[in-house]
Amino acid sequence: AVFRTPNIDAPFGSTYAFGDFTHQTILNYSSAVQLFRTLKFKTVNVMPSSVMFTNPLKTLFRKLFWWKAVLFLKSILMASGKSTKDVIFSPNIIIVAQK
Repeated sequence: AVFRTPNIDAPFGSTYAFGDFTHQTILNYSSAVQLFRTLKFKTVNVMPSSVMFTNPLKTLFRKLFWWKAVLFLKSILMASGKSTKDVIFSPNIIIVAQK
């Protein structure tokens, strides 16, 4: 099974999560793994969903800016004592689960 869903761990995650009334459950990496393991899926992979631009200059700028933004966000989490191992910051996540 393959799913794409808003990621509540993203900066401004509630904007994506509540931007559509059909979003009933809000997930992040950890809750997605927990949900699909509870549903008896044997393997669960959760990955970031990236934004692609057709303009190569915009793509380069976004990659450079995003790298710095993620570094900043991870440093805030580390300073507050939270592990950054299972945190994805992209606006959406892709979940691939197999029974």
